[in-house]
Order: sequence, then C-alpha cells, then structure tokens
Amino acid sequence: MNRENLFREELEKSWAQLAGIREIESKASFLSQEELFSLCLDRAIFLLRIEKGFWLHKDEEGWKIAALKGIEEREAKEIIKKIKIEDGNTIRVSGLMSIPLVWEDEVIERANFIKEGDFTYMDEKRVLPLLKTALFVIKAMCLQKEIRQLSTSVGHRIGTKMVALENRVLTASQLITTSEDRLQKEIDSMDRIIQNTRAILNDFAGLLKPLSLNIQEIDIATLIEEVIEEMGIAPYCKKSLERPIIQGDKQRLKEVFSELINNSKAFLPQKGGEINLILQAKGDNIEITIADNGPGIPFENKRKIFEPFFTTGKGTGLGLCIVKRFIEAHKGKIREEGIPGEGARFVIALPKGGK
Repeated sequence: MNRENLFREELEKSWAQLAGIREIESKASFLSQEELFSLCLDRAIFLLRIEKGFWLHKDEEGWKIAALKGIEEREAKEIIKKIKIEDGNTIRVSGLMSIPLVWEDEVIERANFIKEGDFTYMDEKRVLPLLKTALFVIKAMCLQKEIRQLSTSVGHRIGTKMVALENRVLTASQLITTSEDRLQKEIDSMDRIIQNTRAILNDFAGLLKPLSLNIQEIDIATLIEEVIEEMGIAPYCKKSLERPIIQGDKQRLKEVFSELINNSKAFLPQKGGEINLILQAKGDNIEITIADNGPGIPFENKRKIFEPFFTTGKGTGLGLCIVKRFIEAHKGKIREEGIPGEGARFVIALPKGGK
C-alpha cells in the first residue's frame, strides 16, 4: 500500500472514531443505560473491524454482562473466567483484548473484543478515546439518575412535612382562644417538623456538594476516643484499639464515627447496652469495627441501609449514605455484617496511605 492510500485509510479511521464519539455524546440523553452499553460496544467493534465483543459493567451487586455482540453469554462467561477482571491493565492474549475503564482508581467498566489472530497496541489506541467518552457519559447518566431520585425523595418528604405543618397551624389557630396548654403542644410539634425538614435539606445539600478532603496524618484511635468522650458514652463502650497512623480527612472521618456510634447508641437495650470498638491493622489497610448488642438489622434491610432516605423511623435516612460517601472518598469500603437479633456490626476498611 502506497503512502497516499495509507494516509487515506488512517484519515477514514480517524473520522469514524470521531463520528462514534459524537454519536455517543448526542444520543446519550435519549438512551437507557443498557442501550448506551450496546451502542458503545457496536461503535468500538466497528472501529476495530471485527464482529465479536462484550461489555462488562460493575454496580453494587458486582460485575454483569451489559451488552453482547456476535457472541453467546455462555462463551463470554468462559472468557471472563480466564481474565483478572479487576486488573487495571489492558489484557491482550490469544485473540482477546480486554480494556479496563477506570473511575477514581477503580475499574468499573470493561470492554472486551475477540477475533482470529492477535490484537495490537494500535487497536487499543484506536478505540480508547471512544471508550473514555463512553465512561464519562455512563458516569454522568448514573449521577443524573441519583440526583433525580434524591430530588424526588426530598420533594416527597418535604411535601409530607408541609402538609403536617399546615394541619398543625390549622389546629393551633382553632386553639388560640381555648387552651394555652394544647396550643403550646401544637407549637412544639410544629417546631419539631420544621427542625426535621431543615435537617433533611442540610443533609441533601451535603450530598450534592463536591467533596474535597483535607488530608493529614491521623491517629484513628485518638479520633475515636474523642468522639466517645464528646458523646458521653464511655460507660457503654468496650475498646480494643491499635494505634496506626493514616492519611485522611480528620473532620470527615470524625463525622463517620460519630454517625455510626450514635446509631449504635440509639438502638442499645435499656439494660446491658454495649458498643464494641475494634481497630486493627490488616496488611495495607486498617479495619475499624463498630458493633452493638441492639436488635440488629433485618436481612431484608441490609442492602438498603446505605441508600438515600432509607430509614426505620429515626433520623433523615441520609446518615449512612453520607458515611458511605466519606469512606469511599478515602478509597475505603464499609459493610454491615451483624446478625439480626444479635446487634449491628459495621466494618470499615481504610488504606493506610489514605487518598
């Protein structure tokens, strides 16, 4: 192939790449997430001039096959067994190219392509701009969905509070000339509704704000002890605290421990209530366990407790959602592994190096 034809072919490939990127950007607002996965896979396969591929997507439940092209699900699952799915590097082996898409140091999508013969670095380079565009569009769709859900929940909850407040105002107006004691009770009830509504709005605003961390060295054990002292619950607490130093945001982590310890306190039995706090180093992480001997969390609620506005009647339902956000901002993980009837047990894993 002469230079002119080679140049023309590369130009056509570049135009095809740009056309694919623009198509993804322009159609994203009109597509479901599943349709977007399929479109991204189709356009990448077209650029590579192959016929087979599949898209992997990671959500809270784990990895899922989100789109298939020219390949059966059974065959895709066999390929998945042969690759390190969490690996942040591109895999190119015997007719397979598996490209990870990374968001905040975590692989959350994986585009996989199959052909006779081997893939090259140039193949990866050809589709990478399109795949990165797809990643940003997918994340934007997820954030838009979360904001819509949050806004709907906030609107519903505030609407309910306002109806309750209107009813209280009507009752109070009828009591002005009859009973001072009953009038005072209605006023107190209105104040509680207003305070609760304000708390919902404050927590909601906190979720929408960009999260920045003030990283510094922290003695986690000392931080936990400060929270216990400030809350005045030392008699309820049993501690087993190693003293590793980590890099993190002191105020954010203090809010995390305050929320979790306060939750445990709220559900302690009247007699014999106990909160166990364990801090220990585990490899490259530190692990903090906060456990109580309250009623625990029913199995059917365990998957919901970190969702916005999920509540059993205490608080706004945003506390654990915010806790999860702060922990993940530190590149950490939080899970609940208590046994219903025997108490809640939250376990936090944080990297020693912080963010």
